[in-house]
Amino acid sequence: MYESEQIETISQELYNIKCSILDIGNRTGITRYIDFIDTSEFNESFKKGIDIFKRKFISFRANIEYLDGTINETFTTLFQRYSDETNVWMSAGKNTLLFATDGGANLHQIKLLLKLLKENKVDITDDIYNNCRITHSNNSWVEVDNNKPKRIYLVSKN
Repeated sequence: MYESEQIETISQELYNIKCSILDIGNRTGITRYIDFIDTSEFNESFKKGIDIFKRKFISFRANIEYLDGTINETFTTLFQRYSDETNVWMSAGKNTLLFATDGGANLHQIKLLLKLLKENKVDITDDIYNNCRITHSNNSWVEVDNNKPKRIYLVSKN
């Protein structure tokens, strides 16, 4: 099976996870994408929805814990890039994102998010670190001072 077919299959499983729906009405961002959702819009760790163009999205809060004990708070919306293609997903948001998806999320990132939403936390393996482009506080995914991520976990807003 090609990677794009695997992304399509896993992203459908990802979107089928039971959670609350975030109704964004007719809102769109400046670029007509879903880059406007704010952490204040829900208290749960993640919600899903569909925009006015019939593109699916999942917004989630996750903290990245690093080897030195620092924690990076993230808030990411992963959305279907095109309404007629279910295998191209992008991340967007107003805050630090969990991972960079330049050119579209890769299979490793989709699998990581599925595991995170199912299990609420993921320990970072070398495979995840090398393939998922996890961000640092400056929204860069390049390693900073050898301080690698140790674990990612979902968080709810109190």
